[in-house]
Amino acid sequence: MQQENPMQTKLIYIFVLLFIFSCSTETKSASTDKRTPISTTKVIRQEIKRTMRTSGVVSQEKQMKLSFKVSGIIQNIYVNEGQSVRKGDVLARLDLTEINARYTQAKEAHEKAMRDFVRVERLKNDNVVTQEVYDNVKSALKIAEADYKIADYNKAHSKIVAPSDGKILKKLVESKELISLGHPVFMFSNSTSNTIIKSYVTGKDLVRLKLNDKAMVQFNAYTDKEFAGTVYSLPAAAHPETGTFQVEILVEKSSTAFITGMIATVFLYPSDNKSALVIPVDALFKANKHQATVFVYHPKTSDVEKRLIEVGDIYHQFLPVKKGLNEGEHVVVEGVSYLKDHTKVKRIAEKTYTALSEGI
Repeated sequence: MQQENPMQTKLIYIFVLLFIFSCSTETKSASTDKRTPISTTKVIRQEIKRTMRTSGVVSQEKQMKLSFKVSGIIQNIYVNEGQSVRKGDVLARLDLTEINARYTQAKEAHEKAMRDFVRVERLKNDNVVTQEVYDNVKSALKIAEADYKIADYNKAHSKIVAPSDGKILKKLVESKELISLGHPVFMFSNSTSNTIIKSYVTGKDLVRLKLNDKAMVQFNAYTDKEFAGTVYSLPAAAHPETGTFQVEILVEKSSTAFITGMIATVFLYPSDNKSALVIPVDALFKANKHQATVFVYHPKTSDVEKRLIEVGDIYHQFLPVKKGLNEGEHVVVEGVSYLKDHTKVKRIAEKTYTALSEGI
């Protein structure tokens, strides 16, 4: 049987005792560190790019209502909604029975007035009739001539003709209906017309927009596409019922077909971007409207200061700081709920928010 070496056994005991002592020292050291662990981020100055989101309806820039010059019964409608037409195509025509009768009546009256005038003028030259009779017959001729021109004009405009190449957006009546003069029959769009989106914004958003500000348009019908646009028209007055303001967005020309009435989602990018100090919402300890409480970290003293600040509206999980913080200061973003004023802390991380480098 092998005999134990006393020296070897003694060394093993010493190593075990040293290990236990080392562990207990580390545990004691850890247990005596009362500092609260936190993470911070630096207060930086950033350009505020506030995107507006709204919805709108597709319309056409050169959109017009076509109607008859005279009233009557619609005899025929030759086109349907969505149909493309060429300049000069007859789109609809009135029943000419009454119109032709009035035309014939005016024509006969004009011819009679002309004969009367020729006869009276000859008699006047022979000093048979007075100047007053001559003047009356001459006036009657002018009246008959005007009536004839009106009847001829109305007859010529008893049909609706396409004013240019384009498309029928909407058919508003049907054949055999009685229609009054000027009542719209078709909604028509010029083939060279640009596509616009009519959307509504609040007064608060309107004052930030300018003509030619950039926009981006999306459609549910084209989920894989985005279309560039610009602010084309700004209103002078609010909608009387909603109190909102109609903004028109001009969509850049595309091979994609936009149908009038389609619903679009519009993102507007105002050019009035401003620079401001910003902090993430994670830094907030308390908030009430535009006042908030944050903890500012002081590296030299390893403690925090509870500070009341003034902030703007939240956007993309960030807040612009109006008052109360300086550029370069550090605010606590993790461990906030465990802090009090002048709490001793241990910073374990300095966070950088990538969204800040891209603008908000």
